[in-house]
Amino acid sequence: MLDLTPAQELLDSLTNWYQTRNWDFYRFSSPLVALLIQIVSRLFKRKLAAAYDKKLSDLGLTDSGPREQFLYMTKDWDLKVSYFATMISAFFSIAAITRVFSGGLLFSIVMVLVFLPFLVIYTWITMAELGTLSVPPASAAADRGRFEAWLFRKKWSHADFYSRVLMGVNLLLIILVFISMPPKA
Repeated sequence: MLDLTPAQELLDSLTNWYQTRNWDFYRFSSPLVALLIQIVSRLFKRKLAAAYDKKLSDLGLTDSGPREQFLYMTKDWDLKVSYFATMISAFFSIAAITRVFSGGLLFSIVMVLVFLPFLVIYTWITMAELGTLSVPPASAAADRGRFEAWLFRKKWSHADFYSRVLMGVNLLLIILVFISMPPKA
């Protein structure tokens, strides 16, 4: 016979915790909207890339090499704008998450663990030359290090990887908002 008591106790504990929180769904808005836009925009990117390529061809750029470079530059620009927007919303999300705790220690911890690494990545992305992050790694990339080899195996560019990091940051912020809801008064 299967003993469901531990599972039932866990479910009861989670339900009790959920019911005793003072839910403020506005705190979820910033990272949730950013995450949804990132997920939904993935559905349109192929279609937009094909339309962009056709437009460049219509404008007289018939050589596929320059058209591909323009596409890489556009993708990099999109990544830089996404990171810029998320940097601003991430700071305010972290402030909203940790505002409920007194003393400010949690704010400092979350800033160091989430915001500072994100700031380093943001700085690196903004300093990269347009068109360099979206270039798919060549087979020789596997010889340049583990990270490059991993990107090559996944068939990802640096932009693909950093786009997923951005999604992860927004998902982490949503989880932190969920966990940090204060108890009801």
